[in-house]
Amino acid sequence: MKGVEELVGAPIEAGCVVNPPGSAGSIARGAAARNLGSGMIGVAADGDVARKSADALPEASGSWLAAYLALTPEVLVLVRVKQGLIRPKLDGEIARIPRSAVTGYTLDEGGLQSPFSLQLSDGTSWEFGLPKLYVKKAKELLDRLGVQPTSS
Repeated sequence: MKGVEELVGAPIEAGCVVNPPGSAGSIARGAAARNLGSGMIGVAADGDVARKSADALPEASGSWLAAYLALTPEVLVLVRVKQGLIRPKLDGEIARIPRSAVTGYTLDEGGLQSPFSLQLSDGTSWEFGLPKLYVKKAKELLDRLGVQPTSS
């Protein structure tokens, strides 16, 4: 994604777009409502996404709809993304952790959005929804990170 290296201050080895966990339905409902001209339904759907993302990360924002998970040689950075006029734009850093803090992952592929989580060394996890379009990029990131799947 354009501009990520400048924002995080390091070269990017791999990256993928992620959403708040369980947000695919809310995002689709909000987009459909806006296309039909019903702003109230769109606002309610956006609020649903915000509630679902509130506890997804150590630094809860409650307002992000998409983010870019970027792997550098030393850290893993989550960068907020917002829709620009033509293409998505970076909108600031959400969280940053050392690569060594990631101890495992789960990825349950299927549907429009796959449940995806990163287990951390402190016993917590980062939970995401992984859009189908970015499953391959996420697997590349996990391979470069060198972590193994966590058994359920």
